[in-house]
Amino acid sequence: EPHTWFRDIRALPAGHCAWIEQGRLGPARCWYDIGDAWRRADQRDAAVEDVAQRVQAALRESVARHLVADVPVGVFLSGGIDSGAMVGLMVEAGARELEGVTIAYDEFAGRHDDEAPVAAKLAAHYGIGHTVRRVTRDEFLGDVPRILDAMDQPSIDGVNTWYASKAAAERGLKAVVSGVGGDELFQGYPDFRTLPRLLSLRCWLRPVPGAASLLAAAGRVQARRSGNRRWRHLAEWSGNIEGLWWLRRSVCPPDDLVELMGPEPAHEALAAFDATVWVREMAGPVPEDSKLAIGQIDSMIFLRNRLLRDSDWASMDHSVELRTPLVDAYLLGQ
Repeated sequence: EPHTWFRDIRALPAGHCAWIEQGRLGPARCWYDIGDAWRRADQRDAAVEDVAQRVQAALRESVARHLVADVPVGVFLSGGIDSGAMVGLMVEAGARELEGVTIAYDEFAGRHDDEAPVAAKLAAHYGIGHTVRRVTRDEFLGDVPRILDAMDQPSIDGVNTWYASKAAAERGLKAVVSGVGGDELFQGYPDFRTLPRLLSLRCWLRPVPGAASLLAAAGRVQARRSGNRRWRHLAEWSGNIEGLWWLRRSVCPPDDLVELMGPEPAHEALAAFDATVWVREMAGPVPEDSKLAIGQIDSMIFLRNRLLRDSDWASMDHSVELRTPLVDAYLLGQ
């Protein structure tokens, strides 16, 4: 956001509203900014036990509210902590006829990537129904046109959610709960550990003569090893947490824009490009604590523009209502 796939159409930013009068759109007004909750988090002075109790209560309340329905509510069940916690909280809240839906691929059978075995153990532990939906290569190739048609914007994600929603619809489920948002809220991604370490290393190296050249060389080596040319910008983008986040999350380096967009549009985009500025434009000022900063950036860019957007179109294409108890303003404030 605010860019869209359509010419001359821009998205109204999340947490904003605007009035249309006499056919003219007025200025957008912010009514809620989740960045405020992240920025205030490092100003709190509370005991861990108190915070844990507040978070537990907020989790229970959020899950209970997301179970309100006149039809059975299912759950997307992977082998991860987030969906497993959702199942436990749903059972605790009194969910009846609860059914978990797990996606599996034959290519992953017997490997760590296969979520079905752990998901089956979780389902058995909580005594809920469980459906493992296997997706074959031929089915995927046949579904690709519909998947692409369902996207309202290009994406590199959402296929798993599309198939999970397809499986839920096949089971007759009209509403499902997802654990999306847990990694951003509870710092589950490896980035919460690796990026602060890289930032500390960069700060330690800053007064060392030749440090910039050393980082540039390391970036070139990593670019060759990974096949991703964005690592060539390691020295340029590693000076703050915003730049490091962009280095980690961006799909392609600026150099690729010429081939993707053509010389003229790419030149215009590159002339104004600054990774730190772009991240701050999307997420606003971030806390000094690097882990809180990553949580804010992930929540306001990655979660909002990729995970939630993809969850939205992927579930709607099967007429399934997807509910996200971990993406909750009150819970975030705890």
